[in-house]
Amino acid sequence: MPQRLTLAISQSHTLSTTSATLSALSSTAHSAARQGVHLLLFPEAYLGGYPRTCNFGAAVGSRSDEGREQFLAYFHNAVDLGDTPRGGGD
Repeated sequence: MPQRLTLAISQSHTLSTTSATLSALSSTAHSAARQGVHLLLFPEAYLGGYPRTCNFGAAVGSRSDEGREQFLAYFHNAVDLGDTPRGGGD
């Protein structure tokens, strides 16, 4: 007997903090599960988001101290999926 798999797409956006985004993800996923969804797809880079309008103080061949700090903050707020090189961000 064939089995049925219900898929859904979430039109969610990254919130101002990783914690807030994870909370929204949990709420959305639980709501979808209550509606019978088996697999819920979220947008690319939903966790961590894209650093829109950030240039991290970089120009070809140079980066400002402020830009380095901005990128380091972005890096530390990213979600580590276990593939970050050892010592990354130190």
